Amino acid sequence: MYFFKLILTVLMTVLSVFDIKMRKIPVCLIMLGMAGALLRVAAIFPWGGPSSEQQRILTVALLGALPGIAMTALSYVSGKIGRGDGLVTVMLGMLSDCSFVTLASCVACISLALFSGVLFVFHRVGRNTRMPYIPFLTGSYTILRLLQWRAGC
Repeated sequence: MYFFKLILTVLMTVLSVFDIKMRKIPVCLIMLGMAGALLRVAAIFPWGGPSSEQQRILTVALLGALPGIAMTALSYVSGKIGRGDGLVTVMLGMLSDCSFVTLASCVACISLALFSGVLFVFHRVGRNTRMPYIPFLTGSYTILRLLQWRAGC
């Protein structure tokens, strides 16, 4: 279980570097992460087990992807959010539960708002400056996982 979380953290760190340096996320890395998420769901799926357990695992994966699906839909409607940000959140949600990915997204948005507010006060960015989201999501994911591990959950 910790192996998937470690691999996900490494992948999200690589995606963060691309988001910071190029302001774009390579599609091949997103597809690699999605394939890994689907493999993990398939690995824990009880193929011959009770249908209630199968429904629970699929429901957790789909509900976890819901915040990312909403973010992807917002990217198409508003154009203010990057499409890659939503897809990475879908990938993160498929590997976590809905409450965890929602909390990680909220912490990422709050930290991004605070960081950009400080930069705005010091006249380093303007009102329409695009900021990378994935580094903040990676940071919040890592911090929340460490806190969860520390608490023994």
